[in-house]
Amino acid sequence: MFKKRNMGNGGLKGTVVTGKLSPGAATTTNGVTYLSPHSELQEQNRSKDAEIRRLAQELDAYKSMVAERDAELDRLRVEVKKLTDVIQQQAARGKAAPSSRPQGTMLPPIHEGPLMHGQQHDKKRTGRMGVKFGVSGESVSDKSATQDLPRVPKEQSVKQMLKEAIQQNDFMKNLDPIQVSEIVDCMDFQMFQSGQKVIQEGEAGQQLFVAEVGELEVTKGGKQLGNMGPKTLFGELALLYNCSRTATVKAVTESKLWAIDRNIFQMIMIKTGRTRREEHFKFLKSVSLLKELPQAKLSKIADCLEVDFYHEGEYIIREGQTGDTFFIIIEGEVKVTQKIEGEEEPKLIKTLSRGNYFGEKALLSEDKRTANIIAVGGVKCLTLDRVAFNQLIGPLNEIKKVDEQYSLEDENRGAARTSIPSSSDQVNGPAQDMLLYAKVLLDDLDIVATLGVGGFGRVELVKWQDKSFALKCLKKKHIVNTRQQEHIYSEKAIMMSCNSAFIIKLYKTFKSTKY
Repeated sequence: MFKKRNMGNGGLKGTVVTGKLSPGAATTTNGVTYLSPHSELQEQNRSKDAEIRRLAQELDAYKSMVAERDAELDRLRVEVKKLTDVIQQQAARGKAAPSSRPQGTMLPPIHEGPLMHGQQHDKKRTGRMGVKFGVSGESVSDKSATQDLPRVPKEQSVKQMLKEAIQQNDFMKNLDPIQVSEIVDCMDFQMFQSGQKVIQEGEAGQQLFVAEVGELEVTKGGKQLGNMGPKTLFGELALLYNCSRTATVKAVTESKLWAIDRNIFQMIMIKTGRTRREEHFKFLKSVSLLKELPQAKLSKIADCLEVDFYHEGEYIIREGQTGDTFFIIIEGEVKVTQKIEGEEEPKLIKTLSRGNYFGEKALLSEDKRTANIIAVGGVKCLTLDRVAFNQLIGPLNEIKKVDEQYSLEDENRGAARTSIPSSSDQVNGPAQDMLLYAKVLLDDLDIVATLGVGGFGRVELVKWQDKSFALKCLKKKHIVNTRQQEHIYSEKAIMMSCNSAFIIKLYKTFKSTKY
């Protein structure tokens, strides 16, 4: 910046320029500085140089931005390639068995259709998948089995009404009669006046209700869904999970309801489960094949047992089929028939009743069944499959001795046996896959797409080599807050042990600092 200053007694004798000047921009004569004729042009050039430098910086910034966009496009192209490969694999697998999925649908819809109990879409999150709220059930201590159940006296007609309501409910009807009876005995009544709300949409649920008297109105989001009358059961999901109510139920008239709390329901399940296990354990000690086993092994067998029911004339086992299940009769009777050389019809060999067993050879190998086992009247059996038996107990010499005895009897009758090596003794199928995936690291998996987002985490579609998997990512903080540690460990153990075409196979788990 320049500043002019006059000299003398008011007369203009000369002009002095003060300020910073570049070399060559001015000359000095007798102590007076004069501007050079080209100084104005030089100043303009300096301004233009500064502008050019500014524009060059902006250009570099734009080039950097374009490079980042190009890199993002390259990354997206790689993701699209991965997804395309997966879709092509699925299409190739589906040629032999055409899918019923509509054309143009690459992946099954994750969030279409009505919401499940306890799941709500987050309306605030626009432009992305709606996130579901997680539902969970607390881990219950075995100490609950030692507490007394709070029983409430009822008339027989009320008990019968409650049992019928439970048996008509899809969720509750599969409970054991003893469990149903205990639930009915522990239900307590509650009175609601006209207009009073029984449950409120969005609130946490703790109780199941059965209406005895009165009329109830059901609404969701302010819209009426219908009415309920006597002998109607509702709110059953609250017995299993910590979840929000999905609708509002309000009394239209004065109503009398019977209710049971989730904690009491869980106590009943623990008590009846423990009682059933103790009964099975005592029963196993009376079975000739198993009574000499140590208590530790009998206890493990009792943990693995399932209960199956068979109707009159139903074939429990068919001769010639491959089997993997061992049966112990606890109620009823069965007949054993077998094909004999030279005879057209199977011959009756013997009958079996309570305490008898059959199919024990299935615990050793994949032999074909050598006889028919047919139910005579209703039959209740305890069953044990080979995979669970071998994993928890291992082969027993007692079974081998019995099998040798039966083999000799079959030969004397003229019945043939065909032995097939047990797949549990070979490293193939799922066992081979487990060894293959044991060395896979989390960093080896390429994320292709997100399949779904839930209250506990998310499920990613990942790819390793030429195989695709679903990777379930769980939030450890949420698991700890909802006390789900035992459930998660149990889920892992169960899914790792399952080997069925109808159950997703769990091959490996990982740890991540992100979750």
